[in-house]
Amino acid sequence: MDKRIFGIIGSLFYILSFLPHIGLYFLIIGFILLFFGIKDISQKSAKNLFFGFVINILGYGIYIIWGIGTLGAIIAYINNPNSTLALGSVILGILGVLGGMYILGIISSFFYKNALIELKEKTGIKYFEWAGYLILFGYLSMIFIIGIFVVIAGWALALYGFLMYEERKSLPKPSPKESR
Repeated sequence: MDKRIFGIIGSLFYILSFLPHIGLYFLIIGFILLFFGIKDISQKSAKNLFFGFVINILGYGIYIIWGIGTLGAIIAYINNPNSTLALGSVILGILGVLGGMYILGIISSFFYKNALIELKEKTGIKYFEWAGYLILFGYLSMIFIIGIFVVIAGWALALYGFLMYEERKSLPKPSPKESR
């Protein structure tokens, strides 16, 4: 498969990564495909994509670990509804999960933006740059529900950028006789 197909499918999987329960799997598969799709185009872009992905996975880790702790606090609160400590733990747990994912999402979006801007510089396709800025703006506005749709639109623009991408083949240099 060529870079273009990897980029198209990887971008599509990043769009699907917002589905509940299976989104993490789509994120991982999308990253792998995108990484192989862009590593030959730009090593710098692939490196930024890698860092963005790792930080995104850390966000999922916080979600899972802190979420389990919050679940324990909820169970403690259910067993003793008069306990202010349990109620405070529930509130702190929910805010910690959401805040941790939000902050790590913003950090990862900077890396995604840089990766896509580098792709724009290497390919000349402006949709990659627009996609990068939309993803960044989407993660910044993720505190509002609209941010999810903005991030999805950003990955859709990246998908469109890969659809527009045609590998430039270098023409052979003319021989000295042909250049006269």
